[in-house]
Amino acid sequence: MATNANPPHASRTLFFGDANQTASADALLARSENFVSMELASATTAKVSFTANSNAAAVDTATFTFSGSFSDACNAFADILNRGGDRHTVVADQKRGIYAYPFSGTVTVTEG
Repeated sequence: MATNANPPHASRTLFFGDANQTASADALLARSENFVSMELASATTAKVSFTANSNAAAVDTATFTFSGSFSDACNAFADILNRGGDRHTVVADQKRGIYAYPFSGTVTVTEG
């Protein structure tokens, strides 16, 4: 029996990076299975949280801007978490100006 080598809920890595990316707290590479929540940080800013890579009791976060409604931003992020295909996704990379739609702007990374 053939198996899907890349099922939709397979582990995916998600990248978030600020403008500098010169120190460990300037970027976050999170595994999709460590996703905890996405919440509204301001009217046009979202904060995503992941169980920390270094400490299961801590949380790593990335905050970035989105366009449209928060509901649309949540749906877009859910699509990123659940899509098949490429196992690595750049969600928000401020230094290189690479963003998954509808994300943009200043990226802030906080390690737990």
